[in-house]
Amino acid sequence: MWKKLLLCVCLITILCSCQKQHSAYAPPTFPEVKNIHAHRLSDELLISYPLDMAVSEDYIFILALVDNTWLQVYDKSTGQLLGSFVRRGQGPGEVTTANMCYYDAREKKISVYDESSMKLLTYQFDKEDDNWGTLIEEQPFYNLGATVRRVWGLRDDKFLVDGQLGTKSDQQKRFRILADTEVSADYNDFPIDTPEERSVWLSPAIAVSPDCKKMVVGTLYGGVLELFDLSKSIELKAIRKFYPPVVQYLSGTIQSTGETVWGFSALCATDEKVYSVFIGDKNPNLFNNLSVFDWDGRELIKYNTDCLILRICASIREPNKLYGIAFSKTREFYLVSFTFDS
Repeated sequence: MWKKLLLCVCLITILCSCQKQHSAYAPPTFPEVKNIHAHRLSDELLISYPLDMAVSEDYIFILALVDNTWLQVYDKSTGQLLGSFVRRGQGPGEVTTANMCYYDAREKKISVYDESSMKLLTYQFDKEDDNWGTLIEEQPFYNLGATVRRVWGLRDDKFLVDGQLGTKSDQQKRFRILADTEVSADYNDFPIDTPEERSVWLSPAIAVSPDCKKMVVGTLYGGVLELFDLSKSIELKAIRKFYPPVVQYLSGTIQSTGETVWGFSALCATDEKVYSVFIGDKNPNLFNNLSVFDWDGRELIKYNTDCLILRICASIREPNKLYGIAFSKTREFYLVSFTFDS
């Protein structure tokens, strides 16, 4: 009897110890590290700062303001600029302040979120159209009564909303799923308890899987990776804490310190894997890697790249390929692609 009791106590102690170790910060350890070559697709992109990108069957869309249009369309094979659409403005089908875009491969639609008006505008892309795209839906979110920073369309006319972060603890909201303007699920927990450290979740990198059943969130300050199941609600499935978010919050803005370790600067996802640009250093300029995880947050492989990567995007039609926006030390932007071993 005493032996069995002692064994149970030992097992509980071991399990508690493992949980503490899992929740503690530890740098990622990739079982495999390789070098990968970036295939340059374009000359210098004549754009402003690229806010986001999306990939369709034949095209690359870059969200960047050029000549009062937000979406720049490039040939996926040649990198040639083909046209642009989504005008800046406040009229029908126009966008004031775009901050994200995504492509729906099933419906052949592309959506742009207007952070100023808190509306998601969806366009039917048509290369034969002189305007390249036609507005087919405009979904408002300002009636939620709080700041909405980003929105993704899910299946069955549902929407995933990010950014309702209040100033008081009882106001802090992170994610909601809306169905017919009603909240069907929400998630408001944080991996960090202190309000100052929580501020890093004001603008993390976020990616949703193509099947709309999973979401990954990675912080730029420090390195905290959260993986969620969206199939029924918003359920946290795994969390990895690589580096603590050491920041200071001054004059309403987040600022780094001399001890800040930089984390995830970019994320994209397939249904099987999570791709990232993970800095993992106090030097904020180490954008020359592609760090790959599975949907349980386990490290799979790290690729050292021969270019600096700002944005990445996966195409569901090309499972072994990744597209990106790279930049030079002189801030020249250009399109690249990466081909992985099968």
